[in-house]
Amino acid sequence: MCVVWDRWRQCMITLVKFKDKLKVSIDRCRDMYFRSGSNDERPRYLVEYMMTCCNNVVTADGFLKEMRGKLEERYRRTRHNDVDAALGSFQSHCKAAAQGLKEVGYRAVDLIIECIMVDLNEHLNNIFTSKWMRSDKPIKTIVATVKDYGGDFTSFMTPEYYPNMMATCYKRIAVLYAYNFMNPKFKCKDERDRENMMERYKKEVELLDSCFTEFIEDADNFDVDPKAVYKVISHLIESPGSMLKAEWSKAKCLTCMLWSVMFDILLSTGMSIQI
Repeated sequence: MCVVWDRWRQCMITLVKFKDKLKVSIDRCRDMYFRSGSNDERPRYLVEYMMTCCNNVVTADGFLKEMRGKLEERYRRTRHNDVDAALGSFQSHCKAAAQGLKEVGYRAVDLIIECIMVDLNEHLNNIFTSKWMRSDKPIKTIVATVKDYGGDFTSFMTPEYYPNMMATCYKRIAVLYAYNFMNPKFKCKDERDRENMMERYKKEVELLDSCFTEFIEDADNFDVDPKAVYKVISHLIESPGSMLKAEWSKAKCLTCMLWSVMFDILLSTGMSIQI
């Protein structure tokens, strides 16, 4: 048992060193990224490197589980206090190591999400503006960018991370739609403007839903569904611009609901916006 224990201890030391070095590397990349003046100046192949980090974390976690299974299988029939104590310590260290690896993976994921959103922000900022009403270029660019990223993730990234990562991006986009809707740079002058806005908005929501659905089927972090945000915005656009007290009351209720859902998403994604 002593020989096996020593080998296990060396494996754990190696894994912990790997995890710590990976964490330092990811944090260094993150600092470089946020110090860069523009998206064009970010470290080359940053997203690809973060994807590799996630893949390595999953591989290391698989090795940890395999090592744990083999050791437990070898000594599961042994009834001895020393063996029980060693296995107990082993399981405790495994749990801590697995949690550490998971946290490192999420650091890489968070940086990938930041990269995606930076690529999208310029186009998302045009939502509910005069430019947005005149052209469908912003939404086409958003969808094309999401598909490019999603295609890379499905091809080169382990599925343990990317569905939830894409789901988080979907929720963040919903928040920006809500925020821009409540701080519009374009206001409907008449019923025709409102109908045009509704038509464009519905098409965009359908495109976004279709685009993200193929990447988030296995996501498990939909505690707050972004579709709830889009639905409330839709109701608000459809509300007649009447000065009747009842209509104002309805709009007020829907606006409060929109803020509520938006803040739920902010809390679930760790996202922040200037309000």
